Amino acid sequence: MEINMLGFSRQIVLLFAFACVCRFASSAEDSEAVISHPLDAYNVAWDTPSKDSSESMPCGGGDIGLNVWVEQGDILFYIQRSGSLAENNEYLKLGRVRLQLDPNPFDADLDEFQQELNLHAGHVTLVGKANLDSGERLEATVRVWVEVHRPIIHVEVDGNQQVDATVCYENWRLTDELIPNNNRRRSFFTLNNYPGEVKLGKDQVAHTAEGVLFYHRNPGDNTLPQLLIKQQGLTEYDDDIVDDLRHRTFGGLMTGPGFADAGVSTGKYQTAPFQAWKLRSQEPSRSHRLRIVTHIDQSETLDTWMQTLQDRADASANDLEEARKKSLVWWAEFWDRSWIIVKPDETNTIDRAWRTGRNYNLFRYQLGCNVHGEYPSKFNGGNFPKNMVQSWHQDGIFYARMGMTEAAAKYTTSKLHDSPRRFPTFWGPGHDWVPDHNWGGSGMIALQEMLMQTIGNEIRLLPAWPRDWDVKFKLHAPQRTTVECEYRDGEIVELKVTPSQRRKDVIITEEMD
Repeated sequence: MEINMLGFSRQIVLLFAFACVCRFASSAEDSEAVISHPLDAYNVAWDTPSKDSSESMPCGGGDIGLNVWVEQGDILFYIQRSGSLAENNEYLKLGRVRLQLDPNPFDADLDEFQQELNLHAGHVTLVGKANLDSGERLEATVRVWVEVHRPIIHVEVDGNQQVDATVCYENWRLTDELIPNNNRRRSFFTLNNYPGEVKLGKDQVAHTAEGVLFYHRNPGDNTLPQLLIKQQGLTEYDDDIVDDLRHRTFGGLMTGPGFADAGVSTGKYQTAPFQAWKLRSQEPSRSHRLRIVTHIDQSETLDTWMQTLQDRADASANDLEEARKKSLVWWAEFWDRSWIIVKPDETNTIDRAWRTGRNYNLFRYQLGCNVHGEYPSKFNGGNFPKNMVQSWHQDGIFYARMGMTEAAAKYTTSKLHDSPRRFPTFWGPGHDWVPDHNWGGSGMIALQEMLMQTIGNEIRLLPAWPRDWDVKFKLHAPQRTTVECEYRDGEIVELKVTPSQRRKDVIITEEMD
């Protein structure tokens, strides 16, 4: 089924969402069914596992970002959520999750592997196939996704044979820590040359009757805002200044039907020692379901925070398919809100223009994963930072504004070129962390400015767009206006302006040499 993005109606959006629900509810045997979607050509797929977390793939929704990868037969992901700010203002990950299957179709002897980011559905799918010593064929599909409307992560395992599943919550913040005055401290602690100690309290992790509980709770005093108030001599206004870190508590509950306490182990990942709190399936099965329910709040008491987390876990225990449907509908509507599809009739990863269009959409997915964030997406990594470092230059925007088509195209294709990392839009290091969101953001704006600019009431189309770049796009303009356009072989072949009375304000500009 081929869908033309131009005129992509809400009915079609909902049809795709329904089709995806039906596909995900099907058994592992028919999971190879393909649903055609204009974004499918932009999906990122790998046919070999990763060497480590530097080769991770983004996945997310709502205000949660995951870095997902497979390493030495284990499926792992880091968890980041907007608002997970410690007492010293450090932006902390909620932890790391490791999934192990037995027998394991993802181990070193695997026969076939695929990891794919499905953009239009917003999830990551991992497929492993291996031949067992018995001669039997073992296949499993693992789907990782995040609800858009609730801060809940889902992990779904479906196989052609019964397997045991062990899932580990891993944490490396095991003791209270004094932060030295180095690059790490200077990246989040805004009191330069502060003579006192900068502390980070340890996390709390424990098995419960339902799974693994984990959280970090900020103290009620000596948070960074309170230190700033004292340093600025503003203590008399203490009650009038908001302290968004005081008693901030963030964490979650890892749980799933049929899983039980499997003890605690220790290990080291790269240079960081960690402890792992394990859950194991009580019996082998072809299907396993796991969810990680998270919660962030400035609760005066820990009991209040825990009760809210428990209520959220209880409310989400039996509505998986309804939650899936709501998230799929949201992603479908997100992709219908606006789009840029460069060279839509091609799938050519070597072509720089096509690749620019793909990376524009990959980065837009990353931004969409923080739609409900308590805080805006951080410029230095968003919810996907992997490591801290110390080019978000805007020349492409300036070239487009001046109508310098060749310069704008050259600069923007360089800006949105594949990163040196395995995932194409994990750009950087520029001036900040990896992935550098300012890098991607300035590239996205430049591509939009090449297609459409607004000046007063005027809507100028294709002010800096190369004639040999076919494109379909839908962009938003002031006065609640949307412009949908198809440009092919140097000509506009279809144009729709909503509301229609704004059509008179559209000016078609010519490419400048």
